[in-house]
Amino acid sequence: MNTPELKNIENLADIPAAQWDALAGGDPFLSHAYLYALQESGCVSAEFGWHAQFLTLWHDGSLLGAMPLYLKMNSYGEHVFDFAWADAYHRNGLNYYPKLLCAVPFTPVAGPRFLAASDEVRALLLRSALQFTKDTGMSSLHCLFLNEADRRAAQAQGMLMRQDVQFHWPNPGYRAFDDFLGTMVLVIAGIVRFVAVVLPLGLLVAGIVWLVRKPLGGLFRKRRPQGGKPQPSALEDNPPTP
Repeated sequence: MNTPELKNIENLADIPAAQWDALAGGDPFLSHAYLYALQESGCVSAEFGWHAQFLTLWHDGSLLGAMPLYLKMNSYGEHVFDFAWADAYHRNGLNYYPKLLCAVPFTPVAGPRFLAASDEVRALLLRSALQFTKDTGMSSLHCLFLNEADRRAAQAQGMLMRQDVQFHWPNPGYRAFDDFLGTMVLVIAGIVRFVAVVLPLGLLVAGIVWLVRKPLGGLFRKRRPQGGKPQPSALEDNPPTP
C-alpha cells in the first residue's frame, strides 16, 4: 500500500460520517454525531478556546485513520488539570498555549483516541501528530483518557504517561433507585433516601439565595485556577494566526 495521505480537517462535516464511525467502533462518545453536535452547538469553538484540527489519513478516498485533535488556547473542558504546567511556562517566559489536545471534549471517559484500521496505521497516526506538534511550534501534545491499545502506542513513541485515579460506580442490574435501596439495611436505606431527596432541594435553595444576594456581574468575572493564581492568557501572549 502506498503511503497514506495526511490531512488536517477543521470542520468535521468534511469527513464522511460512515467512514469516521467505522473507525470509532461503536463508541458513542467518538461517534461522528456526538462530536459534530459539540461543534455545531458552539460548545467546541474558538470562542471557548477550541480549534478543531482533526488529523486524518486517507488512501484512495478511504479513511484509514483519524484523531480527534484540537488546538487549545486554555485547559478548560478537559477534566485534566495542567494549570501548574501553564504557570511554570509563564514564569519562565514561555508560552504553554496554544497546545495540541487529542481528546473528546468535556468527556472524561476512557476509550479509543487513535482511530485506525490497524496497529500500523495507529502508529503512523501518532507519529504524524507528534511531527505536526513540532512543525507548528506547539508547546506539547496531550492525549487524554486512552484505552490500553492507544496507551501502548503512546509509550512506544516515548510519550510520558500520566497516572490518575477514577472512581466508577458499576450497575449490577438495578432498574431503578429502589432496587439499589433494596440491597441495604432498612435504616441505612431510609437515610440514603432522605439525603437523595433533601440535599438537592437544599442546594437549589442555597443557589437561589446566592444569586439573589450576589450581583450577577460576579458570574462573569475571570475564572481562576486552583491556588487563586490567574491562568496565563495565550490569547494575549501568543495570539492565533489566521
